Amino acid sequence: MSDAVAQFPPDPLTAVSSMPLPEDRMRAWRAGQRDPALQLPLGPGQDQDDHEQVIIDVRPRLDDDEIASLLNQVFREAKIYDDRLQIARAAAFRLYNGEPMGDEEPGRSSIVLTEVRDSITAVMPTMMRVFAGAEHPVEFLPRADGDDDAARQAQDYVQHVCFTENDGWRALHDAITDAFQLKVGWLKWWWDFGVNVKTEHYFGLLDTQMQALINEPGVKAMRVVRRKATPSEQAGIMSSPESQVVQLRPGQPMLVFDAQITRKSPRNRPRLMAVPSEQILIDSDSSGPNDPCLKFIGHWRIVTVSDLIALGFPRDLVESRITQLQQQTNRVTRRRDRLAAIVPRGQSNDPSMRRVRYLHCWMRFDIDGDGIAELHEVHAIGDYGFLVLAHSPASRVQLARVCPFMVPHRAIGESFADRVGDLQRAMTRVFRSILDSLSESIHPRTVIHEGQVPVDDVLNTEMGAVIRERTPNSVRELTKPFVGPAALPLLEALGTIKEGRTGITKASQGLNADVLQSTTAVAVAASVTSAQDRLELIVRTVAEGIRDLYEGMLALMCEHQDRARVVLLRGKWTPVDPRAWMSGFNIIVKVGVGRGTLNERIQVLGAIAAQQKEAIQTMGPSNPVCGLGQLRNTISDMANAAGIMDVGRYFNPLPTNFQYNPPAPPPSSDMIIAQAEASKVSADAQGKAAQDITDRLEALLNDDRLRDEGKVKAALEAIDLMGKYGRPVDVVALTRLLDRNPASDAMRLAKQAATPPVPAPPAGAGGAVPPGQPAAGPPGGPNPGAPPAAVSPPGGGQPAAGPPPSAPGGLGQRLFLPPALITALAAANRSTPPALAPPMPMRPPAPTPLSRPGAAPGFQ
Repeated sequence: MSDAVAQFPPDPLTAVSSMPLPEDRMRAWRAGQRDPALQLPLGPGQDQDDHEQVIIDVRPRLDDDEIASLLNQVFREAKIYDDRLQIARAAAFRLYNGEPMGDEEPGRSSIVLTEVRDSITAVMPTMMRVFAGAEHPVEFLPRADGDDDAARQAQDYVQHVCFTENDGWRALHDAITDAFQLKVGWLKWWWDFGVNVKTEHYFGLLDTQMQALINEPGVKAMRVVRRKATPSEQAGIMSSPESQVVQLRPGQPMLVFDAQITRKSPRNRPRLMAVPSEQILIDSDSSGPNDPCLKFIGHWRIVTVSDLIALGFPRDLVESRITQLQQQTNRVTRRRDRLAAIVPRGQSNDPSMRRVRYLHCWMRFDIDGDGIAELHEVHAIGDYGFLVLAHSPASRVQLARVCPFMVPHRAIGESFADRVGDLQRAMTRVFRSILDSLSESIHPRTVIHEGQVPVDDVLNTEMGAVIRERTPNSVRELTKPFVGPAALPLLEALGTIKEGRTGITKASQGLNADVLQSTTAVAVAASVTSAQDRLELIVRTVAEGIRDLYEGMLALMCEHQDRARVVLLRGKWTPVDPRAWMSGFNIIVKVGVGRGTLNERIQVLGAIAAQQKEAIQTMGPSNPVCGLGQLRNTISDMANAAGIMDVGRYFNPLPTNFQYNPPAPPPSSDMIIAQAEASKVSADAQGKAAQDITDRLEALLNDDRLRDEGKVKAALEAIDLMGKYGRPVDVVALTRLLDRNPASDAMRLAKQAATPPVPAPPAGAGGAVPPGQPAAGPPGGPNPGAPPAAVSPPGGGQPAAGPPPSAPGGLGQRLFLPPALITALAAANRSTPPALAPPMPMRPPAPTPLSRPGAAPGFQ
């Protein structure tokens, strides 16, 4: 391999310099280049051969001399085509800037209308709203089943890289503006392998901190100073966690370090930029960068030596091709900024800031000898005699074309200057004539008799100035009528033609109040729709270039991003690994013809949401027409169209395993009637139970009243018996048989209302009951449902049974004794407490002389 420099006749606009390089230096640098993806860190005593072993190495059929010769040939052809384009672009820039037309006359109006600029200015807001707004201009579609989520993630990630990590808004603005001005705009993307170098300053570092800083990768110490720490620095260090590693010796000051370093860090990221149209050279026969028959397309610009060295090219090779051009020679570049174009540009005294012409191009040639030309990416430097620095096979051209008006089968289309440039010239001439007529009618020319009027007086245009004439009527004015109104219809006709060519009308912009007020709504809508159709066609044409940009950025990240990243997409931190997208996606354009305006789409989405809600309410969320997921998608599209990308702030996404549980069906009329009847029966039962309790309480109160009356009557009869027979009677024992605890009975009544009654124990289950003792209940307390046992009369006779219980369930069961039995039980002694609750304690009476030993217990 050798230095490949091909020469051809110099361009008339540019000087040519040729500085050949030694072949051995170029050969040595090329031989040392390895694939960066295969390079590994080397250990002590190792070289690159210890890590790499070449298995297959097909030598190219073409050497560097032949590649450089092919490059110079296709570059020369593209440069000739570009020179013709520069003439048309320079004329378009003159129209855009409103420069003089060249037919101006002294003393006449020289105004220049800027119809080209006005048309571009009117269209740019629509373009930027469509392509740089919240809505995605393109959509990624999956190529296989199950790739829907990956397609949406790839679409969001590409937009994030273009507009968040790069200045995508500026790139789109410049490219679209270039397309409207200069026939075509270009967008370029590439993976930046360059290196950033920045200077950093550190103060008050400890020894360990300084060592760690110096040992960081890519850090180079430029200046290090060791000094004593100030009192404030020492206090700060001692109060920080670093104080644990500080070891101070008695009497020794604390030492700190100040450092100035340079840090080199690889960029290693995707980049996007808008390339000026005059810097792109393309084959004249191609139809665009994606044309399979494309022979050559390149980006030719002036860069510094530092830029090329940062890309990895050797310094000595770069410095061998310093450009000799001192002035800006491109016609279009001079008219972009006319003030900057006249600034003299000399080479810098700093070698790293000297300028070099750098060509980054893609061209087709057969390098392996199979007869089929492959696409290659080539890097070269030089004014015209190029030195090829590097070349490698390429999968695609990393350039996207933006064009408002396409020319069939050609890469370069038309601009607004091509569409309305002639109208701008015609309208300028008509408007100049109107102004000249107005000027002549206001300031008419003066006719004088030569020699009769001093010429100086006539030329004095001061207000109220005196004109001296020797003879009367020596001075008169040549009056001309104003003919401007007659030319106004011509201006309107030219404006109508312009509206038809560009689609920009006053009605569509809402600027013509007369038209909007005096025309029916249908006519205004038709006029606006017709204008929007033409604008939508322009948008759709420009969108083809944006689609190429998204597709190229996706392929670039799939090829070069070698690890997953966590980025913020749609309000969520999402891990993204483009290596899983190598199969690619289908990319379609979502803007342009047939989509309507933004407001129309929002209205349509609102109508769809209403229909979805009606279907869900009518047939349920699991109906076959639409579900909650489709409704959520509609709401998300409405929010995105309104500029809200983070829809998750307002509506949560449906889980993948979400299952809707339908509510119970509403009850039928028969069921409602049955439930009402059941409720009525239940209410009646509860009322009856409450009435039963009330009746029982009332019976209990009546029983208490009757029992009290019985006590009094029993006491009176006992006293009467004692008076008749002269025998003592225990009145207390007698009345105790009629005692009852009302509180205990009320509690027993409430308990029985809540729980079923306890069944009575079987006969013979209990033991013998002593005479005069009530029957014992089950363990744990007395049985309120069992009647009290009868008391045996004196002498061991059988007890007399009392009447049956007076109330069901054991409530109110009492022993009502006949008068004959009362006499037999008069001598009963009080022994055990009653079954329900003990009565108030009473002092027993003293024994009487009538007491006889051996009497039955309970009797005195």
